[in-house]
Amino acid sequence: MVTLTQRAQDRLTRQAPAATGMAWVIHIRWDRGDVEKVSDPIGAVTWKRELPRGWCVDLFSDALETLAVQPQLEQPVPGVFVQSWLLPNPPFPSGEIDVEGGQLIFRAHAA
Repeated sequence: MVTLTQRAQDRLTRQAPAATGMAWVIHIRWDRGDVEKVSDPIGAVTWKRELPRGWCVDLFSDALETLAVQPQLEQPVPGVFVQSWLLPNPPFPSGEIDVEGGQLIFRAHAA
């Protein structure tokens, strides 16, 4: 289950979707970091690694009538739907959406 803090609700209310009949979709995903294979001019290979960012939040809008019939979406408040991470690894914890540094973030509940 995902909840929204009052700060997140206020932000989404102030930032309405582009057209009437639209609603917000918050997509929660796991960022495991990136690895890039880099070769130097003589062919030696090194790996450039970026650290994992963990749980990330993306915000989209879509038609309310389309979102309302999708059973995998949660609707914590009117006009806002949440698409949680569906893959088994890592398992999706329950948590809350909040605002930090002007961005929506996901905080998992303590186990």
